[in-house]
Amino acid sequence: MEAGGIIAKVEHLTEESWVSNIVIVTKPNKSIRICLDPVDLNKAFIREPHLIPTVAEISERLSHQEYYTLLDLKDGFYHIQLDEPSSFKCCFATPFGLYRFLGCPFGVVSAPELFQRLNEEIFKGIYNVLIYFDDVLAFGKTKDEHDQAVRQVIQRAREVNVKFNPEKLQYKQNSVKYVGHLFSSKGMAVDRDRLNIILQLQPPKSPKELQSNTCLK
Repeated sequence: MEAGGIIAKVEHLTEESWVSNIVIVTKPNKSIRICLDPVDLNKAFIREPHLIPTVAEISERLSHQEYYTLLDLKDGFYHIQLDEPSSFKCCFATPFGLYRFLGCPFGVVSAPELFQRLNEEIFKGIYNVLIYFDDVLAFGKTKDEHDQAVRQVIQRAREVNVKFNPEKLQYKQNSVKYVGHLFSSKGMAVDRDRLNIILQLQPPKSPKELQSNTCLK
């Protein structure tokens, strides 16, 4: 991460520095993600509200399209570059010394809306494209519409040095899973994989299991 310009070694803390714990999360591909755990720092953030597309808005644009290409932005929130004061508020300790994030880490409460705003700005003006955090979806009723949108997305990404995860690419599909639903020329349908998870849930045997099943705390 240091070689990739995501974090930097901290030699001296400033008066405004803030050191938080980190949480290590294993991703589905077995790689790890280092997240900040800024519980107290998050309480001090002044959030900048930004509208996130609703399922209804997404459905209105994606339903009854013929072709879809889904691209996943590589490095996620790290694309949000931090200025120096903000970077020193995102410090964390390791057995190898203190480090600070140079890009916005996972765990910062305001990161999702900032990330959505940044990506919408990057791909602004490309009509047949939807942005939902790190998922960039190009679509079209015809091959030409779809292909033009994909070319514009790739060109824009090159201009700002944004990269995608090749292993997550879904290219020119006739249906696509997006925001928990399945979209195709037939419209919007339930994602059967997600539905099966719900159907396979066992009846809770304790209040704790009930909270877990309903995502309550």
